[in-house]
Amino acid sequence: MLVRAVCKAAESVSIVPLSFIIMNHMQEVTEMFAATCLLMMQAVSTDSVITCDSASNIQSLSCVSGVISVQSSLYGRMDSTTCSAGRPEDEVSNTECAQDGTVDMLKTRCDGKRKCEYTLSVVRTADPCPDTYKYLQTNYTCLPAFTLTTCEHSYAYLYCDAGQEIVVYGADFGRRDQTTCSYMKEASQVADVYCSNPTTLVADRCNGKRSCMVLASSSVFGDSCSGITKYLEVAYQCVCKWLKQCADVCVCDRQYEGTMTAVSGSESESSRREGRRSV
Repeated sequence: MLVRAVCKAAESVSIVPLSFIIMNHMQEVTEMFAATCLLMMQAVSTDSVITCDSASNIQSLSCVSGVISVQSSLYGRMDSTTCSAGRPEDEVSNTECAQDGTVDMLKTRCDGKRKCEYTLSVVRTADPCPDTYKYLQTNYTCLPAFTLTTCEHSYAYLYCDAGQEIVVYGADFGRRDQTTCSYMKEASQVADVYCSNPTTLVADRCNGKRSCMVLASSSVFGDSCSGITKYLEVAYQCVCKWLKQCADVCVCDRQYEGTMTAVSGSESESSRREGRRSV
């Protein structure tokens, strides 16, 4: 392993400055590690969905593999051809029409999920261009992720290997189906499948850490549907922490010496633990 070789060379050759050895190998080490980490974070797929404006029309985002990461979204009109069939010219001529805040709304609603559906009435908060026929165009990426489901009153445990840190893609607390965390529950306790709400609390608590515990409880996330048994869903990834620090940290630091093995080796010890699933 290159990093170990550099360290041993630095320890055994006292007449050569350590900084000289590191500088001569840093570019090669950086390029090698960067390639490894970029392969880990490589997108599974990308897609773009366009839905013509109507209160009843539904837009659906989904990932066969990985979880959704909304990249951009437009509610308005940027050209005169999209969703123009049967429309008079004056309804499609304004091509500089865009509602503010659309992408943030959809990122909050969809990031970290395998599938996300919504009507355009949910997205439409204002009319950015009266008398213009609009559409919703959303561009999203499917990212590899660990997914974690934790029943109410239990702790969600997020963790990464050495040299990595947590990045939360999305989290929801509530209920979206009648089967998850339903053992020994009354039918009335799992009946409401529309009470799941996105939350940034998990990201606020866990991003940048190697491990993190969060209690799945209404006392933490609030109670949006009283009497319903809830659960916490989290999607996150482990990214290479050293990429942010390699310009400042000596590569011979023992805590970074095993980084390449932890990142690019076969299935690590922690990923074999129960409680999380890679998608």
